[in-house]
Amino acid sequence: MNWVTRLPRTSYHGRRRRSSGRLVSLLVVLNVALAVTLAVSSFHLPVALGQIDLHRGEFICATAKASGFSYDVLYVIDLADHRLHAFYPGLPKTKKMVNAPSRDLFADFGKDQGP
Repeated sequence: MNWVTRLPRTSYHGRRRRSSGRLVSLLVVLNVALAVTLAVSSFHLPVALGQIDLHRGEFICATAKASGFSYDVLYVIDLADHRLHAFYPGLPKTKKMVNAPSRDLFADFGKDQGP
């Protein structure tokens, strides 16, 4: 036997396998970190634009959970006429919205209220 055959065969190859496994693990972690960074940096929330002027024919809409029911109510405020309209779902088969009686905001809150 010569001196080459006396060396343990796993000493060089075993270290190489372990280091390549670590390298692959490191590259996988790096790719996941880069993907998360790319996803977070490319996601932007839309800009919320508020009501600036009160022009005729403009409305403000909002939804709210109906107390004691499993549906939401759509509230529409008519800025020109100062009226509040409420819509709620009708029968499930028709898929139509039902209009509740509208409210006069001046009569409910008075004309001196507001900006």
